Amino acid sequence: SSSILLSINSSSFSSVMEFPPPPKYFTAYTTNAVEEHTAPKPPPLPGNEYVMFGSKFNLDEVLIRPLKEQGITELFNTNKHKHGDELRKLNRETLQCFLKIVDASIKGNKQEVDELLGKISIIYINMNHLINEFRPHQAVETIKAMLQEQIDSRQTLVSDIETHLSSTKDLLDNDGKESRGDVFEDDNDEEDNNGHLLKTKRAKNK
Repeated sequence: SSSILLSINSSSFSSVMEFPPPPKYFTAYTTNAVEEHTAPKPPPLPGNEYVMFGSKFNLDEVLIRPLKEQGITELFNTNKHKHGDELRKLNRETLQCFLKIVDASIKGNKQEVDELLGKISIIYINMNHLINEFRPHQAVETIKAMLQEQIDSRQTLVSDIETHLSSTKDLLDNDGKESRGDVFEDDNDEEDNNGHLLKTKRAKNK
């Protein structure tokens, strides 16, 4: 597969591959070329139409077109509809249509079955449209959840660092107290020993 990829023209290959390499002209933007202003000017900004990953996009095009513009009947309330309520309503209608299809199939009414199948198709298109309308909100909520997760993890990290710092400070304080206590004990021992020696010397003199 690598030999096939290498044999493809880079200009056409870069427009369809998942992670295209940077354009070849990036090698002309060296540090010296930029400082000396000899580097070529950047390419012009794309217009309303551009190609990305082999697909054409138009900035003026509405990403989610209303169903009416596509010639499809809207089965939900367009005046400030709630996605959850409308999806549940359409789901109930789908179940009702399915039961009607089963009943019409038992009776052998092919025309009614075809009409109900067409109605179910429109219901599914409406449900898919509502889900697509909800995706911007879903993206925002996903970003919020990701940021909140980062905040929580950093707060946990800060709390752990503060706990370790506190325990380390306590250990250092305890070590300092123990070392000072040892010094005082050594001084007392010397005084006791000196006093004992003095007493011994006095006893000998007597």
